[in-house]
Amino acid sequence: MSFESLLAQDKIRAVEKKRFDSSLAERDLNAAGHNLEDEEYDWALSIAYNAVLQAGRAVMFHLQ
Repeated sequence: MSFESLLAQDKIRAVEKKRFDSSLAERDLNAAGHNLEDEEYDWALSIAYNAVLQAGRAVMFHLQ
């Protein structure tokens, strides 16, 4: 099924593209660093992973 036919059948709808705030990645990196200082390694790794995800999304939205 094509994108246009899904729109025509009201199965999906177009939404306005939102700007992505890259400061979320910086916030997560800071939080990961604080967890490392507290020796919360599992949380630090999880938050650092989320920071990479946020940074990647910022790049993708910037390239659009």
